[in-house]
Amino acid sequence: MYTKKKMHSTILEGCFKNLKKNICKIKYQYTEFELKMCKQTRCCVWFKFIFCLIQFVFLSLMILLETLAFVLTYVVTFGWHYYKSDWKYYTVLKELDRAGRDTNKRDSASMNSEESGNELLISHLNGKERKSEKTTKKEGRNPRTLRVLTQNLWVHHLTPSPWKQERMEAFVRYLRENANRYDVLLLQEIFAVRYGLWVKAQEVIMLCRELQKIGFQYTSKPFGVLPYFGQNGGVLIASKYPIVWSDTVAYHQSDEYMLRKGFAMALIEIPQETADNTIQTHHILCVSAHCDPYRTQIIKAQIQHIGDHLKFAIKNSANGSPSFDKDDTDKKVVEMTKLSQSTSDNGTDKQDNIDKRRVIVGGDFNTRSQDLLVSLPLILQRNVKALWNSWDLLNNKKRLWKQSRYNASYDSGHCLDHILTDFQNEHVLHVGVEDTRHRKVFVSDHLGVEVELNLI
Repeated sequence: MYTKKKMHSTILEGCFKNLKKNICKIKYQYTEFELKMCKQTRCCVWFKFIFCLIQFVFLSLMILLETLAFVLTYVVTFGWHYYKSDWKYYTVLKELDRAGRDTNKRDSASMNSEESGNELLISHLNGKERKSEKTTKKEGRNPRTLRVLTQNLWVHHLTPSPWKQERMEAFVRYLRENANRYDVLLLQEIFAVRYGLWVKAQEVIMLCRELQKIGFQYTSKPFGVLPYFGQNGGVLIASKYPIVWSDTVAYHQSDEYMLRKGFAMALIEIPQETADNTIQTHHILCVSAHCDPYRTQIIKAQIQHIGDHLKFAIKNSANGSPSFDKDDTDKKVVEMTKLSQSTSDNGTDKQDNIDKRRVIVGGDFNTRSQDLLVSLPLILQRNVKALWNSWDLLNNKKRLWKQSRYNASYDSGHCLDHILTDFQNEHVLHVGVEDTRHRKVFVSDHLGVEVELNLI
């Protein structure tokens, strides 16, 4: 019995020993397997990471190469298109030179070769009417009246401006159908934009070409003050009569930094036949202005700048500065304005001479508030004493354009466009709002303002 129990215990001990050995062996094998698996997992992770990195670099290089190819293709196509379309910078300048700078060449036979445009301006601003038998009368017209239209054309490139080309064509058709109706156009928001070496100004070029065909042979500088990147001031003066001198000035202050907001000035020479069969010329200083639409103090400062520059132009001869070229800086304008104020304070300014000077100021002044409506004529009146007649057309306040090419209508809104002049009331034959749409196509979100003046 004892022997049998002892044998059983020995067998059990052997079984436990074998089991223990097997368990230890299994543990060892599992640990070894786990280590192998960890090594394989780490290798897989590093392999996947390296593979993803290579794939990312490859895809990045592919995207970079595709982008460079696209940009290169776009630049080549873009440059070739602009070059072939006369939009390259220097080519556009030549085109605009033909529209604006050939004025003196066209009118050289009708002016004295010894008398420059600046001298004409000075002689007029002194209150002297120049008589010349060489000055010829405008074809088919007896210039006893002058009709002026101011129109905001709403041609932007940096902000939404739908159907620019179509609206410009409609405006040209309107002018062609009313070819004998207007003598001077004061235009705003006909912008040109520059991107480095390229200039996008197809609307300006098209408008200048078509205006010449209609009869507006003379324009102010179409480009004005054009920045290296951004839009110019978008102001233009077109005339059927010779422009003796013109200039475009950028405002000292403006909230629109991507634009060179300002105003255009032009001295227009209008010949008129007198009783003794000689030609007597009238000189009218026209201004096309466009002010900021935001802060009231900025708009007032811009209107004040217009007034200061008008005073500088009118008082130029009294201060002995015959230069009206583009090289004149704003600092010089301010200095000459101060001299003008001192001259006026000393009593050397005669009201008789001021009353003979003809000035027309028109444009989009963005006068949304009643305060600006009152300030507009008052600020200019302090600088040009006779500039007191103004037509704000506040009662005819329909100007907003619904976003539709056809079946559109003007909604009620504030009057932003004005005409101010120094003509006496008896010489104002007509003034009013003009809808310049052609058929169903609206030209702008503004109505035009027209005035007819008697020159006699």
